[in-house]
Amino acid sequence: MSQIGIEDKLKENGDTNGLLFFERSDCKEMIENFVDQFPLAKQFLKEIINEITNDESINKLDYCLYIAFIKILLRVNEDKKNIFKDDYSIEKYILSNKEIKQTIINEYIKEIMNNAPPILVDADGAIVYSKNKKPANFFEAGEMAKLILK
Repeated sequence: MSQIGIEDKLKENGDTNGLLFFERSDCKEMIENFVDQFPLAKQFLKEIINEITNDESINKLDYCLYIAFIKILLRVNEDKKNIFKDDYSIEKYILSNKEIKQTIINEYIKEIMNNAPPILVDADGAIVYSKNKKPANFFEAGEMAKLILK
């Protein structure tokens, strides 16, 4: 019993008898039905058509529109993941938008205020920020007491 790979099986079931997708008489109808079924595909139609035209492995398959659309969506998703990895994108899309910048600043300030150390005033009236330090053992407690009593 010979093993048929999944790719071979898909090609066997979806092959249009050697006709390229755009040579088929029902090509236009298939595209219209596909866009009706997946409205998002309309904005990527040019890329989908290019993908089908340039990829010989899917060009003869009945479901080439689906494969091309998935490939485009995966590419777009990957591009969106990397959009803010360079300084130009950050400058263009984030720092140039005052509302986004203000939101980021407000969130940062809120985070700082929630983790703020206590404010202490020293003998000269200067404000000193320090975190409460608790000794981990008797030796550290002794060292802290020496510092306070100096």
